[in-house]
Amino acid sequence: MKAISNSSVLIWAKQNGLIPNLKEQLDALQIVGKFRLSTLIYQESLKKVDE
Repeated sequence: MKAISNSSVLIWAKQNGLIPNLKEQLDALQIVGKFRLSTLIYQESLKKVDE
């Protein structure tokens, strides 16, 4: 079974029009959800959806 990261799910949601913007969701994961994202994953995720 392939593991799917939180950022991958959010990228998919953005690409399929389920969320209006990825940056807000990633920020909320880090602040409210206490998730840790590396700077590289954060930046690459935003790049994938042209944010």
